[in-house]
Amino acid sequence: TAPFTPFYRALDWVVTDLMAAIKDEVEKQAGNYVVLMIMSHCGIFFDRKLCEEIPEIDVIFGSHTHHYFEEGEMKNGVLMAAAGKYGHFLGEVNLTIENKKVVHKTAILHPEDTLPEVETNFKEEGRALMSTPLVDHPVNLKRKTDMITKTAYLLAESVCEFTHADCAIINAGLVVKGIEGPNVTEYDVHQMLPHPINLVRIKITGRDLKQVILTAEEQAYMHEHAQGLGFRGDIFGGYILYQMGYIESESRFFVQGEEIVDDHIYTLGTVDMYTFGRYFPLFKNLPTEYL
Repeated sequence: TAPFTPFYRALDWVVTDLMAAIKDEVEKQAGNYVVLMIMSHCGIFFDRKLCEEIPEIDVIFGSHTHHYFEEGEMKNGVLMAAAGKYGHFLGEVNLTIENKKVVHKTAILHPEDTLPEVETNFKEEGRALMSTPLVDHPVNLKRKTDMITKTAYLLAESVCEFTHADCAIINAGLVVKGIEGPNVTEYDVHQMLPHPINLVRIKITGRDLKQVILTAEEQAYMHEHAQGLGFRGDIFGGYILYQMGYIESESRFFVQGEEIVDDHIYTLGTVDMYTFGRYFPLFKNLPTEYL
């Protein structure tokens, strides 16, 4: 699987190099198999590298990058098969084996709408199990991704409180659905915030925090259709800053109403999807506590 090292380190796991570990295991199993298959959660780019470096692999079942191949992809004699995400396709791989050797292999996708339907009640059963009211009075929490709403502000405030941070930053798209009704149930909260995302506490200098504020104010991802890194929404949305900001005309930056000091260390509360380097590259190298 893709090595999200900070999470594993928090569990006291030691993660070795992916390619070296696979090569070692293949070598150990030499002569003990007829078909060599790899189930990879490493992504399409690593899988293609696998094809080049370990051509004795027969099939790689790929995932992580949500890619799919309508008829597989053959590279260096290795068949790569992948079927996207969320059950949009059913993949089928066929191998022809003669004298304990794979002599032919194919892959094909069956679109979801071509498959027979199976009656289930999983959604209804799940909703019933999560019907306990958490708030028993009328609530109106709207969802917008291109402006600061009360809903997003409350979420940012909650992140700051939970992480015991000086300030916090989130994106409005974390709120996937608004809530309007006579009460709020566990199901409502799950529909609003369905992400398997963890909160983090980052130690950051005032100098770097200023850069975070400036980057956030650019709102470069406000309208982006985001996926992966635990995000289960659609639009990334604008950044919401809590307990921090700046006066652009005077180039002055503030945390909790006090001017930011460059060499002071602040605690920033946020979500772990920001720590992998895409949205805020500087977070990758900062001391981070995963909660």
